[in-house]
Amino acid sequence: YKRQYQRRVHGYSFQACEKYVQACRGERAGVPGMLVGTKFDMADRIEVTDEMAEAFASQNSLEYHKVSTVRNQGVEEVMLGLGKPFAAAYERKIRAISNNQNGPADGGA
Repeated sequence: YKRQYQRRVHGYSFQACEKYVQACRGERAGVPGMLVGTKFDMADRIEVTDEMAEAFASQNSLEYHKVSTVRNQGVEEVMLGLGKPFAAAYERKIRAISNNQNGPADGGA
């Protein structure tokens, strides 16, 4: 999916985030999402304020996290935040498949 979204959005700038969210959700309704502010260790070069990012995240039902890979801050929270919804969805799918394979509890009678 990544290449499809790159073609539709033409970049990953903050200005393109709304198109990116729409493209993702157009393909998969209900997909969990997250807005990640990077390089927060470079405060003197930040162009998007926390208020802007938080407002966008709230309006689009996204989690908002800030990370600094240089300082290794916030990275684990992002990975866990992304992984948990997908792991839960996977577990639900496995249970549904298992329940369908086992059939009715009364043997079909």
